Amino acid sequence: MRQAIALGLALVVFLGTAPFCAADPPALRELERQRGNDVAVAQVYAEREKTLAAELLQLDILLSDLRSQQREIEGRLAALEEDAAQARAEEEEIRKKLALARKRLGRWLCYLYENGNVSLIAIILDAESVMDLINRGELVSWLIDYEARLIREVQTLDAAIRQKLADIYRIELKTRAQKDLLDARIAQAEETQGKKSAMLESLRAESGDLLARIVKLEQQWYASLTTLHTLLKQLDRLFIREMKPDRVYFANRRLCVEVSASTINEVLKRVDPATGTLLTVRVTPGGLIIAGRSENSTSFSLSGKLVAEDEGTAVRFVPTSLLLAGTPVQKPVLQSIARDGSLFFQLDEQYRRFAIDSIKSDEDKLIIALRTR
Repeated sequence: MRQAIALGLALVVFLGTAPFCAADPPALRELERQRGNDVAVAQVYAEREKTLAAELLQLDILLSDLRSQQREIEGRLAALEEDAAQARAEEEEIRKKLALARKRLGRWLCYLYENGNVSLIAIILDAESVMDLINRGELVSWLIDYEARLIREVQTLDAAIRQKLADIYRIELKTRAQKDLLDARIAQAEETQGKKSAMLESLRAESGDLLARIVKLEQQWYASLTTLHTLLKQLDRLFIREMKPDRVYFANRRLCVEVSASTINEVLKRVDPATGTLLTVRVTPGGLIIAGRSENSTSFSLSGKLVAEDEGTAVRFVPTSLLLAGTPVQKPVLQSIARDGSLFFQLDEQYRRFAIDSIKSDEDKLIIALRTR
């Protein structure tokens, strides 16, 4: 039982590890002021970065749509060029046919003009019979009529092809005008995209420099708490002698030790009244919240969870967030705090018969389950 109680007391050693005071309040106030200004600027940068990123995403979507339209128009223009080339080839073939038909018809008309009735009489006299006469006359008439009809058909077809070429040319002009407008929109969008990308890159570079400055200020703030760090090194000796669990019981073959938040706060005030008035420990289902104010009235709130390590022979507090003056610290600072040796301690020789099975944070109380080794 003594070991279980001592283990509960030892856990309180860890609970005092949140920074809450400063050796030089004016210096901390200046750090807080600088950090507050930089954090405000960083928030503006972050919002601007989100806005630029959203605008670039919209431009990407717009350009994708415009380029799709561009490819569709280019396909239509290629098809129109193929249609025009085919129509011009047909027109050339028809012109050849028309020229040939006109030439043959001209020959017939010239023959009739030059020979007149003699030719007709020659046809009649040369005929061997009446039927032969009829056939020869009909043949001449049919040839002339055929050539004339062929010319008319070819001329009609030539006019249709000319109209087709005119329609293709008109559609092509309209399509090229659309393509010119689309090309101009794409060029403008690409130019805007380039400018906004450069702005975003510049903003991110400035944000990176600002973040580094904020991290440095926050690390200075944490490192400047020399009085607190000195106190933290003595908490195990102070609280093991003073702390008593609220309840000790067995459950599921485990020895369970309960320590309430009110007990922790009472012991802090009794052992170190100055510290106890500045610091408050809360226990919630999500973990621990250690909140308070430094000597220069800077508020802070450290949240995290207690985790058993090294097969239950050690305890580590894993911080999940730290608020300084209501603003979360940067991730590198939180990672630096997590590496603080005061957040990790091993159970000493008096706990050699026990190991921590689990540490549960409930509403206003910690429940530590111990098992025998």
